[in-house]
Amino acid sequence: MFPTTFRIFRIACVALAAVSLAAGESQLHLKSKRTAAACPGCQVSQPGWQRSHFLVQFDGMPRNEQIWELQRRGVRFLSYVPDYGYVVAAGNDVSFEGLGLAGAGRLALKDKLSPLLTQAQAGYVVEFHPDVDSAEARAVLGGLEILPHPDLLPGHWLVRGSLEAVARLAERDEVAYIFPASRELVAGENVIACGGGINALGPTGQSVASAGGWGGSGHYAAALGYYFSELTASKLPQGTVETQILRALNEWSKYVQVTFSPAASPYDNRTVNILFGSYNHGDAFPFDGPGGALAHTFYPYPENGEPLAGDMHFDASESWGVGTDPDVFSVALHEAGHALGLCHTDQPGAVMYPYYHRATGLSGTDIASIQELYPAAAAGAAPPSTPTPAPTPAPAPAPTPTPAPTGHDTVPPSLAILYPASTNFATSASSLSLRGTATDNVGVTQVTWTASGGRSGAASGTANWATPAIALYEGTNIITIRASDAAGNVGWRSVTVTKM
Repeated sequence: MFPTTFRIFRIACVALAAVSLAAGESQLHLKSKRTAAACPGCQVSQPGWQRSHFLVQFDGMPRNEQIWELQRRGVRFLSYVPDYGYVVAAGNDVSFEGLGLAGAGRLALKDKLSPLLTQAQAGYVVEFHPDVDSAEARAVLGGLEILPHPDLLPGHWLVRGSLEAVARLAERDEVAYIFPASRELVAGENVIACGGGINALGPTGQSVASAGGWGGSGHYAAALGYYFSELTASKLPQGTVETQILRALNEWSKYVQVTFSPAASPYDNRTVNILFGSYNHGDAFPFDGPGGALAHTFYPYPENGEPLAGDMHFDASESWGVGTDPDVFSVALHEAGHALGLCHTDQPGAVMYPYYHRATGLSGTDIASIQELYPAAAAGAAPPSTPTPAPTPAPAPAPTPTPAPTGHDTVPPSLAILYPASTNFATSASSLSLRGTATDNVGVTQVTWTASGGRSGAASGTANWATPAIALYEGTNIITIRASDAAGNVGWRSVTVTKM
């Protein structure tokens, strides 16, 4: 669950011609099973509208010259569709010719309608494109009953009406996707709302099925590490939190060939770093305090760079519980699905539905979805065991008091990145040097950096530090700075740098 944050690119225009997807290129992971962006004859925008929404796909990570030319033509990037596709807004006469794209075309009606829609449903969720404001959305929904609900995500509207009337909404250019509403939503009950996993290339909409697994778009087994960095869940012992999260990870391993083993470091590749943090906790997505977003998770590599790929962060400001809301196991079970590459399902009641509640295990829909990314677990294989916390030993008789030794230092250094000043930064430069400060109750001994693709090095200075010029890849680069003290405590901060 995370706030929708994505760098918006703007541009001016010329006439649409569909660009075909070359054989052997990456495919799109849409629930409609559409594999190419080109769609000759797909829907047209409403008369009088000056903009339309299109689906474009690059042949890999977008190149600088492609982005610059799209900016010049007036295109606005709205959401990401793996692999390397984007839903964009542009003028009706925009041209995508001459850009070397893998494909481009208008959205199809089938891309906007969940295959699970039926006449018998009591309600539907209509998702609008991010550039559509509430007044526009309300006008589009005229004639349908709008059901208010406090937990709806931005851009989502809960409606009731006939299937025919709801399905006709897909003809409207403003509408991104329509899917079934759960019983809890229609009844007005409180639910846990998740905005989706974090993708460095942009937010994904409900129409996307998955971000790909740890083997990429292939169907491969995965061996992953896990590391507990900070488990400050209020009122819960650390052993209880560990057990509930491992129980959630192992629930997925029951059904697919994915294993989780303890890792030596949270910075190792293919390691799910698990932590509880409050507000600004080191990444570019600060938490909002009690009662808001409960957690967020980064999709697998290469959708996110290492070391953040797959990491699961929980908001330490919440009053976490076991069997009470917010339930650690239920939230971890949902977030682990994102860590493995799943986006949201349309099936109400499934763990990966975007509005969920307490769960005891995976549904058939969740199992079928994860088995599309990884091979099924071998028949007859023993289910993974869930570790339990070590029993608390009986207290020993108190010895004769002796002078207390100096306590072991457990305070991590405090770290600040002064340049760039924003945790989301865009530049056309080929490299970037970061600067900042670090302080500690004893003293900072070293400041180091790591960047996307496993690159790393040492910064010069400690109290006032600077990195060398770090080469930037085209697209998104995640750079993490760590400050260490003599006791081995580490403080860290990350910045997302987009090379344009």
